[in-house]
Amino acid sequence: RLFDRLAVLALFELCVEAAPQGLQVARVTEEPKTRWRPLPLNTVELGKLAASRLRMAPARCMHVAENLYQRGYISYPRTETDRFGPTIDVRALAQAQAPSSVWGAYAQGLFNHGRFTEPRGGPHNDNAHPPIHPVRCAERHEIGDEAWRVYELVTRHYLACC
Repeated sequence: RLFDRLAVLALFELCVEAAPQGLQVARVTEEPKTRWRPLPLNTVELGKLAASRLRMAPARCMHVAENLYQRGYISYPRTETDRFGPTIDVRALAQAQAPSSVWGAYAQGLFNHGRFTEPRGGPHNDNAHPPIHPVRCAERHEIGDEAWRVYELVTRHYLACC
């Protein structure tokens, strides 16, 4: 198994040069792989994802997330909870993303094709705040580029949980 594109191309060229009359593929195998849906987002995971995916310092991410919270776009971002309580309508939160020009089709497909499932419950619950999730739909031009990056991370993670 090779995952380095440059190494694969070098080997491919060696094979082509060694067999000018042509090559024949003897076998191709595929193995289906499944992944667990992610757990709902807590403060620690938001910081880790921001650092690895957005190349944004966790402290900066929290500042931006708190600003998004104050503007009503996401839930309270300082929580250790990674499970939704029974009083939160997770279905309605996902349906609120249907108007989005970016992931609206995916959100609608969750319901139109029966793919919506309740988010998994993690082991942590501080009984004070729910996991971090989008509260309402937003577009990039409404909130600015840096805030959009954090909002997009939170929303895509939430939809992946569903």
